Amino acid sequence: MGMTGGMSVALKNIINSMYSRDLSKKVRSAMGTRAARGEYMGALVPYGYLKNPENMHQLIPDEEATEVVRMIFTMAAEGKKKPEIARFLNERGTPTCMEHFQAIGLKRKSHREKEKKLWTITTIGDMLKNEVYLGKTIWNKTKQAAVGSKRQIKNDRSEWIIMEGTHEPLVSQELFDMANAKAFTHKKKNVPTGRKAQPILICPYCGRRLTLTSWGNAYRCGQAAISNIAECKTIHVDKEQLENAILTCTRTMAGIVSAEAGRKKKEWLQTAVIEEKIGMMEAEGKRLSSRKLRLYEDYRSDRITKEQYRKEYENAASQILEIKKRIPKLKDEVIRIKEQVMKMKEQEAELEGLSSLETFDKDKLLTVIDSVQVYSEERIEIVWKMNDGFFSEVAEKKNRLRYSKARNVIIEKTSWSLVLWCLFIW
Repeated sequence: MGMTGGMSVALKNIINSMYSRDLSKKVRSAMGTRAARGEYMGALVPYGYLKNPENMHQLIPDEEATEVVRMIFTMAAEGKKKPEIARFLNERGTPTCMEHFQAIGLKRKSHREKEKKLWTITTIGDMLKNEVYLGKTIWNKTKQAAVGSKRQIKNDRSEWIIMEGTHEPLVSQELFDMANAKAFTHKKKNVPTGRKAQPILICPYCGRRLTLTSWGNAYRCGQAAISNIAECKTIHVDKEQLENAILTCTRTMAGIVSAEAGRKKKEWLQTAVIEEKIGMMEAEGKRLSSRKLRLYEDYRSDRITKEQYRKEYENAASQILEIKKRIPKLKDEVIRIKEQVMKMKEQEAELEGLSSLETFDKDKLLTVIDSVQVYSEERIEIVWKMNDGFFSEVAEKKNRLRYSKARNVIIEKTSWSLVLWCLFIW
């Protein structure tokens, strides 16, 4: 019966998976057919356009944004580089694409959205390459990596469905070609495939990553040239000193957490006490059950009165019920503790490695660091990942400021994270 039931579930999963794939193909095929008729099938509109209220599959110009789009293409055609265009728009205070959409009431949000909105080189480059501004509707530029997956894979241009003249163009073909010829003069870099590396060093003023200077000996804000934020230009921190400071803080924190974890593990390993208590409660439950049976015999034999029988029976039944409620909770607690101990054993090696980390290994640091906010050579702020069991346990203990053994390192407990302030005088 168990084997048959397992096979039934597996068969249902296979059928459901096949149905999902088949449905996905049919939906995509139907959308492709509509795109081939020139209908706009995108869920979101490109900057510079709105959806026609009378036909949601047709684009119409957004007058306010149209001026910005044409200005960007014109500046590029005149030989202005993408950083110059982005800096001009930021200095002018032109609302970014996201700010514009939100201002006109369109619900737009991105997981990559920064608190400080900026025109960036990437945004300008993407707009200059977008053929939608020529009045073309393009479909099938990307596809899902798998059914249900959010990851998109780029399709070859030969697979695209391109329909011309489906809406009013914002720029001419001549202006489009000239702008692209001037803006993209460099050779395409061979960028390794795969996901982009997560940034770790962050500018606290604009929220963007820090990059190395051309000499490779210092970090600076990657958007300082275009952000129009004065503080961004002040960040210029020696590479070796910054990386050594982060390593020192990480080793210090790893040591603190490791010590706390070791102490906690000793407490958790005392599950024998709970298991012994469970055994005693189970034995007590059996004794009370036997007592209930004897009470009935005593009542039938007139050794106790009906009132005594009822009172003692209800008392025994109440105790048994309480035991039945408590035992599952205690067993769940034992299981939870053993799982935590197992997880801790798996992570102890990682903590040990971090405690002795000598090189700025970004991948290893990202296992415990969410970001490093670099204000200056005198102040950096490390925000630790709090979803880790070790750090959450330590965070509960840090309810006030205290100095660690490392010189000039302060640990502070906040309401949402554990922040290590490294005040190094270099």
